Amino acid sequence: MKYVLNLPIAGPLAAPRSLSALARTAEAQGIGVISSSERLVLPRSVETRYPYGATGKFPGGTGGQKCLEMLTTLAYLCGQTSRVRILTSVLVLPYRDPILAAKMLASLDVLSQGRLIVGCGVGWMPIAGNPRHPLDDERQLAQAIGRLRRLVEAEGRDPDKIHVRFGGGWSETPRRGPGGNRLPMSGTDWQVAGDIRRYQDLGVDHLGVGLLTDDLSESLERIGRFMTGVAPLV
Repeated sequence: MKYVLNLPIAGPLAAPRSLSALARTAEAQGIGVISSSERLVLPRSVETRYPYGATGKFPGGTGGQKCLEMLTTLAYLCGQTSRVRILTSVLVLPYRDPILAAKMLASLDVLSQGRLIVGCGVGWMPIAGNPRHPLDDERQLAQAIGRLRRLVEAEGRDPDKIHVRFGGGWSETPRRGPGGNRLPMSGTDWQVAGDIRRYQDLGVDHLGVGLLTDDLSESLERIGRFMTGVAPLV
């Protein structure tokens, strides 16, 4: 199993010193992939249910706070590392002309010496006045991804395919669901390792794990504790 660590583009850790420390520590500890998310702007309030969390609440914060652009951030992280792979999680297709997107991705892949992994989609938050993007149609989305892939290949790059599953935030104390059952990725090292093995049985080869808090020192310590305590048990 390879682990994916998503680095922030907003909030207290979205600064050069913090991002550099997190990326370098992740690489040194054996994290396989570092990723970044796509947020051009953060609205002052989010009414849409967030589809990737149990509570439905958007975890990225609101209030109109500033955020970094994803590809620029990943280019910076490429320069701070030499081995860990770089993932767009995810590139929102409607934001960019496909020719421009392909050129940017191919350039990033060249500069990272082939470490780029491209995840792409249409985003989950409707835009006011345009609640449904045409690419929400699965057929049109598949066509758009195919066009982007061909454009990237025309730049001389060959994108890889991997299966990433985001397992949620890691907790060293058990979290309980509504029925009192322990939630995955929480509890003792052995319990969490068992959760990860079940993901492996489902064919997952890259697992996203939430290890970061708003504090840099605590986040660096959590990366180390997970990779030395849980990862060897899998």
